[in-house]
This record gives sequence, C-alpha cells and structure tokens, in this order.
Amino acid sequence: MTEPLRAVVSSMRDEGCDAKSFRLEWPEGARFDFRPGQFLLVGFPGEKKKNAYSIGSSPLETGYAEITVAPGTGISSRLFALNGGETLEIEGPRGTFTYDDGHRSAVLVSEGVGITPFRS
Repeated sequence: MTEPLRAVVSSMRDEGCDAKSFRLEWPEGARFDFRPGQFLLVGFPGEKKKNAYSIGSSPLETGYAEITVAPGTGISSRLFALNGGETLEIEGPRGTFTYDDGHRSAVLVSEGVGITPFRS
C-alpha cells in the first residue's frame, strides 16, 4: 500500500484489566489483504508519527482489522482516550513473520498483547 488508508474506529472493547481492542473499518470498496502475523502502522491524520500494532483479526474477515493496544505513551495513550468514530491513518500491512499453512505443527508462545498476532 503506497498511500495511507483512512480507517474509522468503529468499536472498542476492554481486554482484561489493562488493554483495549480497536476495530478499524475501511472505507467502502477499499481492499486490504493481510496474512496472520502482520502488523499495521497506525497514526492520526496529518501527523507523521505512527506506531506499529499487530493485526489481531482474521484475514478471512473483510472490511476491517482489529488491533489490541496496551497502555503506554504517545499514540497508545491517545488511542485509549478515543470514544469511537474517529479517523486514523493506517499503513501496511507490514511484516514477514507470518504463519505458513504448509507446516504440520507449530508451537506458539506469547504473553500480554503479544497474543494478538496468534489470534489472527
């Protein structure tokens, strides 16, 4: 993807005691293909700074992607202050640490929000 995609925060939900998941919906007709394990660069319109967040939704679900964010500073803290309906700029998908269906078995280990690419 060469140009950032504008996505709307359509919903948010608490995940445990200290993380939130955000559903980012694409504009109608936008195509966004990704593989499990990839990530997005997420930022606010008109700003250069973007943070990387793993995609936690399935690539089989179209029209949106979900990210899970732990509390932090900068963009993460600003995401926690959202109410829904805001527009964000998305770049990606990025990353090559993806699952290959050709493997007969796999061992996956994670903790905290590190589980999000495994959910995908």
